[in-house]
Amino acid sequence: MIEDGEIISSSESLKELQAIDDQIARWAKNQKKLFVKPDEDELAVVRQILIKHPELLKQKSINIGNPEADPFLIAQAKCRDIPLVTTEQFKNGGHKIPNVCKDFKVKCLYIFEFYAEEGWNF
Repeated sequence: MIEDGEIISSSESLKELQAIDDQIARWAKNQKKLFVKPDEDELAVVRQILIKHPELLKQKSINIGNPEADPFLIAQAKCRDIPLVTTEQFKNGGHKIPNVCKDFKVKCLYIFEFYAEEGWNF
């Protein structure tokens, strides 16, 4: 699915992964087709997201300069009209990806919902 362009992520996710430098980061570094740089439309939506939901960025990450991909992922999904797949779940009053997706009318799937839609069984 990555090779066919059916699954993409933001280049900001790669930066976030590389800050940890583990086995997943090393794998991700070799997935050239997976990570897409945000275009101007996506950057404009990122700005809208952060104006409306500044709490989406974790203060600890801001303080130490770690990358935060969440607003970029939401903007990517919105601008490309694709679902965002996450392990986070909607929580009333929460400040997570599903909450912001709902506000910006972005389809958000919990990872097991994605598996079910694809017909994957484990």
